[in-house]
Amino acid sequence: KMIGNYSLRAATPGYYYPAITSYILLPFLGTFLFLGWFVGIFTSIGHIKEVVFLNFGIFMPAARMMSVVFGVLTVYLVYKISEELFKNKTVGLLAAWFLSISFMHVYNSHFAQTWILQTFFIFLTMYFAVKFYNIESLRLKHYVLSGLIVGASFGVNTVGVFSYFWIALTHFLKNKGKGLFNT
Repeated sequence: KMIGNYSLRAATPGYYYPAITSYILLPFLGTFLFLGWFVGIFTSIGHIKEVVFLNFGIFMPAARMMSVVFGVLTVYLVYKISEELFKNKTVGLLAAWFLSISFMHVYNSHFAQTWILQTFFIFLTMYFAVKFYNIESLRLKHYVLSGLIVGASFGVNTVGVFSYFWIALTHFLKNKGKGLFNT
């Protein structure tokens, strides 16, 4: 739809998700379009627009590749979170293995939907919360990075607002007894 409108605005009628997913999908679609142009599938911009409007399903492999990539990255994040929490690589590998054989994770990783991307950003928030908890003292850059990650999580889907919990929990645990806004 963005190609047809010559716009980077992802808001279209009936699309009720925030725009971050569309922007994250752009490099995957761009790569697909470039490869299609390179091998001769697409001959011009007009041909691409025609394919977009008549047979949008041709772009599904690129969108599904995004889900696969972020599904694998989520497994890696689970490994890193577990390793950081328990200081044990075996625990990290077991946690990653359990997620990698989880039916729902594998099932959702091959669909071009927002859920795996949402899961990735929630786990990314958890990873940074654990990393920040283990840092001696938090600085402004840690809070800014946390805000960007939580914002990206919320930008994928409104469910991502719950990832703020991990950052807030980290802040309160790090500053126990110091007052609400001391950093």
